[in-house]
Amino acid sequence: EVYNLETKDKTFEVHNVSVHNCEHTYWKEPSQSMSFKNFKKIFDDFGRPKWIGLTGIGSGYLNKDYHKMMAYIKSRGTIIEVFDHFAHFKDDNQIKELIEIGPDFQFISIYGGTKKTFEYICKGSNFDKIVKNIRTFVRLKKQMKKRFPILSFHFIVTKQSKNELFNFIDFIASLNTEVGEVLITPLLHGFKHAKGFQVKLDETYRKKIINYAHSKGLPVTFNQCSEEEKTDIINCKQYIMPFIFVGGGVTPCCGQNENNQRTWQHKNSLGNALRTPFRKIWYSEKYVNLRKQIRKNKCPKECANCPVYLGRG
Repeated sequence: EVYNLETKDKTFEVHNVSVHNCEHTYWKEPSQSMSFKNFKKIFDDFGRPKWIGLTGIGSGYLNKDYHKMMAYIKSRGTIIEVFDHFAHFKDDNQIKELIEIGPDFQFISIYGGTKKTFEYICKGSNFDKIVKNIRTFVRLKKQMKKRFPILSFHFIVTKQSKNELFNFIDFIASLNTEVGEVLITPLLHGFKHAKGFQVKLDETYRKKIINYAHSKGLPVTFNQCSEEEKTDIINCKQYIMPFIFVGGGVTPCCGQNENNQRTWQHKNSLGNALRTPFRKIWYSEKYVNLRKQIRKNKCPKECANCPVYLGRG
């Protein structure tokens, strides 16, 4: 096996603090932020990766070095994609600073198309503040004559928000700005605490949403959830995008993160990127075996809870 690690994609968890009134915080580990020093150590191990995603469990903006990390990534010529709720900006100047740094793709995570539903799903949030921040972001981008970050949206569909997606598409269209993607995701995993939110999206619904979005000039992509029929794992390409936890633990990708199995993920970690150079982890017997099994259409134990792929070999 010969891989150029500089072509690899990766996702960092820069923060793991529960920022809202979570009723079911299930993992037993201390809240922490990834320091810039630790982030830089892992990033530099890759050389110059082609793509990186930053995510905060809670919000990346609770990490004081969040913008510093982004600026460093951009200085290395790496494409950067970030997800956030747009709920924790200190002020408009911080939004302006984000635009100045210019991550390539800025996804905003959305949990409902109305104030009532959004704040029911995301306890302690402020829907009006988020909408205001979105409009401010668009306004400042136009004033600053910047194309980047390209705005995208990630709408998490639940039983409560399913019928609000059409109205939210209207809101996006009203922004009158370039939108890279409207990513629509039903809950990936239906663990017991999420049963009251899970919803199935049939093909008729998907087509209605896609056609409606296209009529507004908006591109739409649907994610797959664990309740849907899975495709053969031999088709998986996500393993070239490892997910690195705030403590350095490496898991094959981000697909198993929403399965209420964080302890299991740590137990089946492929290594720790803070203690071991990533190249050594990538070429370890455990990681090489994972890739070999995928190529044989077999499901590695580290991928047992994948919501998309299934081993049939």
